[in-house]
Amino acid sequence: MKSQVDLVIPTYNRPHLLRRILEYYHQNGKDFNFIIADSSNSVNKTLNKDIINSYSDLNILYIDKFPQTIKQHDKFIKMVNYVKSKYCVFCADDDFIIPRAINEAVKFLEKNPDYSAAHGTHIGYALFKNFRLNKFFWLFRQTPYSISSSDPIERVYQHLSNYSPVIWAVRRTDVVKTCYQEFGKIKFDPYVLPVFGELLPDMLTVVYGKVKDLNTFYAVRQYFGSILSFYPSLIDAKKVGKYDTEYSKFKSSLVNNLSGQKGVSKDRASKMLDRAIERYIKFSYQGHLMGNLSLILSKLPNFISVGLRGLNAVYLFSKPKKEKVGLIDNKSSKYFEDYNKIKQLVLKYNE
Repeated sequence: MKSQVDLVIPTYNRPHLLRRILEYYHQNGKDFNFIIADSSNSVNKTLNKDIINSYSDLNILYIDKFPQTIKQHDKFIKMVNYVKSKYCVFCADDDFIIPRAINEAVKFLEKNPDYSAAHGTHIGYALFKNFRLNKFFWLFRQTPYSISSSDPIERVYQHLSNYSPVIWAVRRTDVVKTCYQEFGKIKFDPYVLPVFGELLPDMLTVVYGKVKDLNTFYAVRQYFGSILSFYPSLIDAKKVGKYDTEYSKFKSSLVNNLSGQKGVSKDRASKMLDRAIERYIKFSYQGHLMGNLSLILSKLPNFISVGLRGLNAVYLFSKPKKEKVGLIDNKSSKYFEDYNKIKQLVLKYNE
């Protein structure tokens, strides 16, 4: 039976991670369709083609037309054009989205046509083999929640004022394509593109449907990115005078899409967005601080940066873990097998 899911994997100059994620699905998720969106340099594209050819049992569509200079969110606009299945999932090349959870999401969405997306709990991991550390650390990283109001304005308000991204959820392909078509109409300033480039498609997802938290172990994401990056926050945008113009573009798109829904007025949508964005900015302050910390670490010598990140991991990952899906690293957990497969693969590919 043909899969209803296209799993889209954007990759950029990380052949070792592409091999790792394809090995994971070779072992656990052969039934999905895979779209590899590659914007690597020519040397790494050659390596990636060889890797993909070694997984001939996977149904892979390899797209190598993206230039190395393309922005991530512009790449997303283009790569969704290749999605053909009813549902799609974005999976970064350094992440893992669990096949069992993907299938649970599809079953739910099949039965609930008023929902546009479904996902579950994410964990973050870090592997350190420096400074006498040789351990796989993990913690609960993203705890989503269901957004189930029948009022699209209420859904957008809840999602924006208590933000937990749905970009990595299982989503209906028609909704995803609509989101990125709308996003593609706007030219955001590059300074705020990383923020609004995620927020706008996320908010449009909840304009066009509800979101379900399946209360399941859904994904594993690298806690510290493979590459230290600094992305200005909306707090930074306000400080440099770029916020008002760029927010007006974001707001205009959302208001226009909301006002197309039954019973929604532009005036109500506009007032709601102004309240919600201020809540978003207020509660994103911790992320703002972490972004600035990443900027500082990226400018330090590597051995100092790695050491500080290691100390951070010892502190963060040793904290008590409390989550509704339970302790997934406990052998009695129904999620232990999913957790352990990923752990072992991470350890293997970092030897």
